[in-house]
Amino acid sequence: MRKRYVDPIKAFLDITDLTLVDCGAGYGWLSLSYLMNGGGRAILCDMDCKRLDAARQIAVILDLDERCEFICSPMQDIKLPDQSVDIFVSVETLEHVGDKNIDVCIRLMASVTRRLIVLTTPNKLFR
Repeated sequence: MRKRYVDPIKAFLDITDLTLVDCGAGYGWLSLSYLMNGGGRAILCDMDCKRLDAARQIAVILDLDERCEFICSPMQDIKLPDQSVDIFVSVETLEHVGDKNIDVCIRLMASVTRRLIVLTTPNKLFR
């Protein structure tokens, strides 16, 4: 996660005091790598509450929980104020929200993010 995501973000921004949202966070590997490599704060979002609870436990073990917030919600229903986060990361999550929610999710990313959006999705033509 550091090499693929955190280092490129750090090459673009000083992340020391920045808040990152990790949507589709799962066990929190990206968020926790972000924090361990100098990031300020992370908001981990996932609709699988059990997986998010495991991420919370991992954050406690790593002594990073004070810099984390956990939101159990589908991406399209996340409630964050406009321009409230610096970096929004969605790694292979958008394809799981359903066709009718893609526009809602993209608008959400754009409205809540001040600095940088990192978005990856698989190629629909790849089978």
